[in-house]
Amino acid sequence: MTVLIYACLLFVGSHVLLSSTPLRERLARLFGESGFFGLYVIVALLTLGWMTVAFFDAPNVALWEDPLWGRGLLFLLMPLVCVLLVAGLTSKNPTMAAIGRLDPVENVPGIFRITRHPVMWALALWSGGHVLANGDKASLLFFGSFFTLSLAGPFLIERKKRAKGGPAWETFVAKTSILPFAAI
Repeated sequence: MTVLIYACLLFVGSHVLLSSTPLRERLARLFGESGFFGLYVIVALLTLGWMTVAFFDAPNVALWEDPLWGRGLLFLLMPLVCVLLVAGLTSKNPTMAAIGRLDPVENVPGIFRITRHPVMWALALWSGGHVLANGDKASLLFFGSFFTLSLAGPFLIERKKRAKGGPAWETFVAKTSILPFAAI
């Protein structure tokens, strides 16, 4: 279980350190934006891989008995998770690191009328549902890491975009919301 704890801490910590601290700007200047993004992806994949292997190797230590409604909850959540995830990944998403730029918009399109962070909400629903439904220590650590990152992520992204986004970002923010359906 110790290996899983370290892997989860490194996964979450590297995401925050590389995306939301002054280190990000230093590395981007050193390697260029494309080089930095490549480094970020490599670190994310390596830490995710380690975390996944550690999760499957961890002993099954029950914290609570699997609730009867757990599978039903996941069954209900997963279609919504898929819609949010696919819509967020296939739309020109100004909150994603690889896109980064927002063209001035009069009307906010599609999924962004619901939330400006659809991918983060998809991950929060997916991971939160799995924490509740599984009830074991390894799942709490593994899925809890995703849950923590997906709830903290929008606020870290907002801080960065607010500092660099300019008038187009302010217009986008005025017509959308972090919380789903709050701007409709």
